[in-house]
Amino acid sequence: MENLTGRLTADAEVREVSERTKVVGFTIAVNHSYMSGEQRREIARFFECSYWRNAGIAEFLKKGEVVQVF
Repeated sequence: MENLTGRLTADAEVREVSERTKVVGFTIAVNHSYMSGEQRREIARFFECSYWRNAGIAEFLKKGEVVQVF
């Protein structure tokens, strides 16, 4: 199982997929650092995520907050 920890790039958005189904969409930025010779380098990777279980979680997913996704 993969584990990602990063910051939200924007507030989460709720989309209605059908009359009874909603999905929460959000993007997280994960920073990775590594050494290239004697120089430290950083790279940011962006992951688009969807959460289908409870649209109410969107109110807690605000830009800049740290989140962990499994």
